[in-house]
Amino acid sequence: MARRLTPIDIPQLETYVLDNTGDPVREPDIVKWGAFLASDAKLLRQDILPNGTRVSTIFTGIGIDSFSPPRLWETMIFGGTRDRYQDRYSSREDALAGHEKALALASGKRQ
Repeated sequence: MARRLTPIDIPQLETYVLDNTGDPVREPDIVKWGAFLASDAKLLRQDILPNGTRVSTIFTGIGIDSFSPPRLWETMIFGGTRDRYQDRYSSREDALAGHEKALALASGKRQ
């Protein structure tokens, strides 16, 4: 018989939004968090290459791992030879640098 989960077993979801200056702030209200994610405010940068490959960097708004500080930004490549490439970052600056790295990878350039 499987053991029943207790509140200790279930990790607490840490949700964040961006304030007016673009800094992440904790948002415990799941409705406000969801409204933020439904907006375009989460998109940091997106590029579409001539071959149709898309490189996208967004603010995820969720601390999904045990890293401290939480990695709240994510870059992904959709299409091309690096399809499904993904990396996460704990700062806006690192996310922008990671976006450039992903662009180079998606373009077949070395970095």
